Amino acid sequence: MPNKLRRTQTRALLANITSDPASPAPAASAPKVHRSIQNYIGEAETFITTVKTDAEINPVMDLHGYDAAELATADGLLQTAAAAFGVRLAGIGGKTEKHEELMTGEAQVRGDYAAFRSVARAAFPA
Repeated sequence: MPNKLRRTQTRALLANITSDPASPAPAASAPKVHRSIQNYIGEAETFITTVKTDAEINPVMDLHGYDAAELATADGLLQTAAAAFGVRLAGIGGKTEKHEELMTGEAQVRGDYAAFRSVARAAFPA
């Protein structure tokens, strides 16, 4: 029965996690590596939160060297990784947006040139 209770508590804990350290979330079409990095950061957050808050797990982890100071260091590293990943996604998003602007601009320039060419051909017959 304790294992079933532990699974239920873990599911409840995971369901209640509302913070997303890797916000903004990558789009569904994002490369697999983006999703795996975001998942890794999310799992690390879940692990650190669980170790900090669970009355049964915390003393065991403390015996293995994961005391409050070590968990604070881990939490700081997690926040740094999440921030870096967010910046990376923002940069990739900006790159995608600029690429779309370039393609739209190119299409507009091609259309303008085609219109000019037809006017020039009509005005200056060969």
